[in-house]
Formats: sequence, C-alpha cells, structure tokens
Amino acid sequence: MTENTENTETALNTKMLQMLKSLDAKKLSELQKAQNSGVSAAFASINELPDITPYGSLPAADESALRAEIRDFLQRQYAKKASSLENLQLRAHICGVMETRLTRTSDAHGNPLPAKKLPIATITKILTSLASFKMIGANEIESSLYLYNAVEGIYEERPHFIGRLVNKITPEAMQRDRTEVINRISDSLDISEITKKENLAVLKNGIFDIEKHELLPFSPKYTFVTKTDAVWDETATEEPTFGKKCWTLSKALSTYFDGQRDEIVAFFYACQNAILTNKPSKTFVYFYSKAGQTGKGTLTQLLINLVGKQNAGSANVETIESRFGLASVYDKALIYGNENDMPMSKTGSNNLKNLATGDGITVDRKGVSAITVSPTPLVVQSMNTEPNFAIYNGGIKARARIFVFEHSFVDEGDEDTLVKSEYINSPKLLKWLTHKVLSMDVPDRIPNFQASLAATDEAQSRAFDVYDDWINDRFETFKGSEFPLKALFLDFDTWRMKNGDDDTEKVSQIKFSKELRRHLGVNWFYDPKHGCASISDETADDLARYASMGADVKLYKENFLSGRQATIRKI
Repeated sequence: MTENTENTETALNTKMLQMLKSLDAKKLSELQKAQNSGVSAAFASINELPDITPYGSLPAADESALRAEIRDFLQRQYAKKASSLENLQLRAHICGVMETRLTRTSDAHGNPLPAKKLPIATITKILTSLASFKMIGANEIESSLYLYNAVEGIYEERPHFIGRLVNKITPEAMQRDRTEVINRISDSLDISEITKKENLAVLKNGIFDIEKHELLPFSPKYTFVTKTDAVWDETATEEPTFGKKCWTLSKALSTYFDGQRDEIVAFFYACQNAILTNKPSKTFVYFYSKAGQTGKGTLTQLLINLVGKQNAGSANVETIESRFGLASVYDKALIYGNENDMPMSKTGSNNLKNLATGDGITVDRKGVSAITVSPTPLVVQSMNTEPNFAIYNGGIKARARIFVFEHSFVDEGDEDTLVKSEYINSPKLLKWLTHKVLSMDVPDRIPNFQASLAATDEAQSRAFDVYDDWINDRFETFKGSEFPLKALFLDFDTWRMKNGDDDTEKVSQIKFSKELRRHLGVNWFYDPKHGCASISDETADDLARYASMGADVKLYKENFLSGRQATIRKI
C-alpha cells in the first residue's frame, strides 16, 4: 500500500470519527428533516460508512480508537427510545450501518472483505433498544405484536413496517429474516391487556384524565390501541359562531331535535363517549329519519371530525355481524354506518352488543391470525327505515338510543352547504365541543330520552314475535309432518340465544308448547302422548346438529324420536 493511499485512508477514517461525534440530537434532527423532504444527499456519507477504510490498514491504536468511538455512539443510541416512527427509521438505519462497520475486516493485503449480513440477534437488539413493543391479546394464540408510536401515544399493529425496519438495518435481509426477527421479539414478551382505565382518554395532544381534569403526556407504559384527534384546550370555553346568521352547534341541535333538551344533552353525551375511547358506551346510537337532508349525515360527519377520520371506521349492522366485518374497525373510536335499509330482524345482535358492553370479541381477519379484543367504540348507525330488531327485549330498549330527525333542510340553500363544508370542520368548534363534553359528568351510559323511548316502544309494536320469527326462520325449513316437541323446544331455545334474546325471561317447555300451538294454528295437531314415527332423517339430523350442539345424533334420535312423548303432527 502506497503512502498516498495510506494518507487518504487515514483522512477518511478521520472524517468518519468526526461524523460519529457530530451525530448528536441536532444532527439527527437535521438528517430526519432531510429524509422527510426527500433529500437523499444528506444520507450519502452515512451510507458510505461501511465502505470507508477497512480495518487492518491503520495502526492498531487508530483502529481501536475507531471501534471505541462506534461502540460509544451505539451505546448512546440504544439508551434512548425513538421519538417518532421517522426517527426510528433513521436511527435504525444508522445503527445498522455502525454495527456492520464493526464487522468489517480485510484480507492479508489490507483489501476490504464484503460486509457480512448482521446476525438476527443484533437486528433484534437494535429494534428492541430503539422502540417499545408489546404482545396484545387474550392469550398466546390470539394475540399480535404491536409497536409503540410515540407521536400518536398508542400501540399499532404494523408487521410490514417492522419488516421495513429490518431492511433499514441490513438491506440484505430476506423474508425469513424479517419473520424470525418478529418472532424473536414476540417470544421475548409477555401478553399485555389493553389498559382498562375508563377515566383516561387518548387525545391528539396527550392522555386526558377526566377525573383529575388533567392532560398527561403520552407514555408507552399505557397499553392503548385507540385514540381520537380531539384536542384539549382549557381556554376553549366559548361556543363559536359562524356565518351571517350566527350559526352555532347548540342552535342547530335544537332545530334537529325540535327543541327537546333531553335529546340535545344525550347527543353531547354521545360526543363524550366517542372521545372517551377506553370507556364502554353500553349503548348504540341510531340516527333515524324518513326523509333526506335532515341533519343526520351532518352530525355523523361531526362525530367523524371529532375523533379524526383515521380513527373512525365505516360498517353497517350487517357488516358488524358478518365474519370478517370487524377486521378493519375493531380498533376505532367510532364505528358508523349509513343507510341501514335492510330489515334488522334478519341480523343478529351479538357483535353489536359486545361492542356496546366492551366484552371480548374474537375478530377474524383474512390472511392474518384471529385476535381476541375488548373494543369500546361508539357505534352510530343511520337509517332511513323505521328501527327494527331481531328480537325485541329489555336489553335492546336499555341500550338503543334512537335520535329522530324530522326537520328537513332541503330549502336551506348556502347555509346548509357551509355547515357541512366549513362549520363542522372548524378546529375552533371541535376544540369547544371537546372542552364542553369533557367538562360534563360521566354517566354509566348515554342517558335515555323521550324521543328514543317512544321510538323503541314503536319498534316493540312492530317487532317480530319471537315464536313467529323462529317459525319463519327454522320450523318452515324442516321436512316432515311430525316433530317431537322436546326436539323443537331445544332448537327454539338454542336459536333464541344465538339471536341475542339473552335478556328475555327463561321460556319453559310448557309455555313453548302453548305458544307453538297458538302460532301454528289449526293445521297442526298437538299430541301429548304418542311418539313421533315419521320425522325425516334429514330433519332429525338438522335438529340434532342445531339444538344439541354436537351431541351424538344416534343418541339424540333414541332419546327424542322414540317412546311416549308429546309431538306436533300436521293434519
């Protein structure tokens, strides 16, 4: 190696030492800004670091000093978590470069050897040092790896982003390497449950303690996965006015709800519930109007604006009850649905009830493992048809809050347009609304009100009778002219529970028998003594599978299809 070459390499190493010493918080901030603005030149020197003078061409003292500087730099990086996901990417990349630089060697002639792919253990160390991770779920099977987003104050399930971080650290990483890193991090963590402190809500600018009326800083010690974009501003105490007519939200609500103060107050409590992301609503909200342009779309959009578009998910009742319907909305603060025109009598209510109560739900996800969570969103559904329910019971009446919109704004002109395009999007309005509802008391659930009670009573009068509903849904599909009453009762009881009638008083077989005879009418004969002989095997199997929930079919037939027992026989 010539003297000029040695001098050049010494100069490059000196540059590297200077670069390492300059990578303090200010320098990292500058590099981050350059990255965010798309300026790649700022990273040129960093990316070149692994190819700077290989070890072996310098005196031992210089080589040792260089290694010491790199190790010291890495130690400082690993001592502090990343301040943002962008900062995490930057620092993961730099740490990967530095760790790779430590592995650089040269041959006997002083020529650099190719850089080695970093070990999985080193990549894992970099990520767990710079970022906070948690395994969130009910158990080891139904749980997932979450990454803490320090800017948002919540944990996020972002496997693809973690994979990109691995490649930031070592570009040579393959898919199996990314998978192994994720598995190693996951295996090192205990299962964490969502923080269940109902007094805490994750806002855009911090964690609000509604009991102490205090805004706390974000912290990874809390296990939150849901937040809103609501901003707490203690000075936002005066309701803003807009336009020539001095529009205010309070006056608009008075118009929407025909001056009914209890209904207006209930809406404010709905807004409160949307913001209190960690508190079960114990209710679900319906916006109902027969006509269009009544304001229900405006108030739905107001709620979306309040929590933030990315924190709201669209799903109607049918979607909520479908197999994969919750996959994209289970971690949202608000679930809203529009135009629920389908008869709700055709839809179950289990998921809807669990969302209201905060009970555990197993969420099926396409291509991803299922996860068991206890979400607590506010569910708001808009309807153009009169509310109906699969089975009407006291539980429905206790949970449903039906806001009835009767005032039409068809002729309101420009004012109505401005309400939707400007007024309800105003940060000043949203801050005032946040301050107002977070300054109110916190009831167990959204208070009921007269219009909702009247609407649920009306729904009760229209609701399918539970026996008629079972007959239409199940009995008419059975093949045969004779059926054992015991088998029918078991089928009815199971169907009733599956369709959300768990709040109804227990139905006895004696009562079922009387109601069945009354609902079937004169075409069916009730025989209290003679066993059933002509029931079809297909129907028997159907009943067995449904009513006995997996019981042995042969045993089922022996118990219920023979002997002296009551039957229903077609005349």
